[in-house]
This record gives sequence, structure tokens and C-alpha cells, in this order.
Amino acid sequence: MAYALLEAKLINSDVAELIKSSRVPREDKADPELSANLSENSKKRKSVLLECGLSSKYVRLCIEAYDRKIISAARMAEMLLVEEFELSQILQLYGEEIKYGC
Repeated sequence: MAYALLEAKLINSDVAELIKSSRVPREDKADPELSANLSENSKKRKSVLLECGLSSKYVRLCIEAYDRKIISAARMAEMLLVEEFELSQILQLYGEEIKYGC
């Protein structure tokens, strides 16, 4: 960010150096993917997904493909790096459920 502001001539080099040297402690950082209204268990489950590189956008795209019958539940589980029996827990985080036989 400091480089972009400096390049746009919105700040001088002293301010850019100050910005670059500033750090927010890890415990004070809030992940925008982890909603504040989630329960602790839901936050933990979502954190695990994020640590595996599965963003909320990607998970929602997988759910959409499943809802549109483009992929099966088994394929969705594979795409989400989980076993099929774990899908219901993940879908629950997104207010969805498995719809077998529909």
C-alpha cells in the first residue's frame, strides 16, 4: 500500500517508510472470511478450510455447482478436500444442506 500511495504522489517517502515499518499484531488482525457472528466451532471449521486454501467464494461456487446438478456430492467433497460424510458440517456453515436424490 505504501508503494502505491507513494507512486500516486499521495504521500512522501518519509510517510511511506513509516507505513512500511508499521505492523498490526497477529492477534489484532481480523480475517474478513471469519464473520464475527459465527460460533467458536464454526470459526474453527472455517479456519481449517481457509488454511487448506478454500475461500468462502470457492466453497460457494462448489455449492452452486452442486445445487445446479453440475457435480455430485462426492465430487464436491473431493473439491473441498473432505470425505463425503463431512460435507454436511461444511454446508451447514453456509446455510446449505446435502440434497440426495433430488
